[in-house]
Amino acid sequence: MIKGLLAIVGAFLLIKYRERIVNLTGRFAWAEKYLGYGGTYHFMVILAIILFFWGVASMTGTTDVFLGPLKGIFGGGGSVPVDQGF
Repeated sequence: MIKGLLAIVGAFLLIKYRERIVNLTGRFAWAEKYLGYGGTYHFMVILAIILFFWGVASMTGTTDVFLGPLKGIFGGGGSVPVDQGF
């Protein structure tokens, strides 16, 4: 529960201080290229939204539902059954 609460607070702080964070880290060339002008700031907001939803899911115990679609992409679905009937 404490991780979820910290994630929610971190998400709000990331949105509030995104200008200072970008000044500290510098602009990301890939974000500016793919997200357009100000892409680094947009990326910070997107990251904060994801962090917020992960925090809520962590606090409510629904991270498996929230992260379930990613299992198919990254291969976290478990072992593949082998047919022994040959």
